[in-house]
Amino acid sequence: MNEQYRGFNLYGSCEPISETLLGRVSQWKPTGCIAYKGREGAITELTRFQFPMPFDDEPVAKWFGLEIARILLDSSYRDFVIARYESQKRRVVESRLRSRPRR
Repeated sequence: MNEQYRGFNLYGSCEPISETLLGRVSQWKPTGCIAYKGREGAITELTRFQFPMPFDDEPVAKWFGLEIARILLDSSYRDFVIARYESQKRRVVESRLRSRPRR
């Protein structure tokens, strides 16, 4: 699951928790990330998380991962805006260094 929220891309997903050696999936652990899409179209991930609370239902775990991403963004919005700015600034500096003629 993903959505645009306050200028960022939020992703909610889940990972299986296997109870047996045969790999029978019985529960799901919510995961997610907060990213942004740059000017050149590249998606840059700012943070990724795993939540330790297991769910029996896969869609519910994915939805919960998306909601956790939304809560993280709301609670630390200023920090994510600064991280996005610093990441974009770093890309501009790197592209200028690459395009500079060598001597």
